Amino acid sequence: MKPANEALNLTRPLHWVGEDAVYVAYDAAGAVQLANHEYGHACFGLDDVTPCDVATLEGPAYMAGGARAGTLWQQLALMTAPGYLCACVP
Repeated sequence: MKPANEALNLTRPLHWVGEDAVYVAYDAAGAVQLANHEYGHACFGLDDVTPCDVATLEGPAYMAGGARAGTLWQQLALMTAPGYLCACVP
């Protein structure tokens, strides 16, 4: 698996929404839209979004069941479109 690079991150930045969900989106508003669509109603706003920094990208990623899934960089390399990436907390 090839690692994601910073150019890829700049074209599809990661946004932490809520407590633990990370979404690949072009901007914070897009991340909110993805999260609210997943939950089925508007439960998140722009105040709930935090851009992921390099330290977060190098940190662990977890799947919904709590299983470790490498790093956020590694998960980002697998993404082909905006959407839910993973959780940062098991």
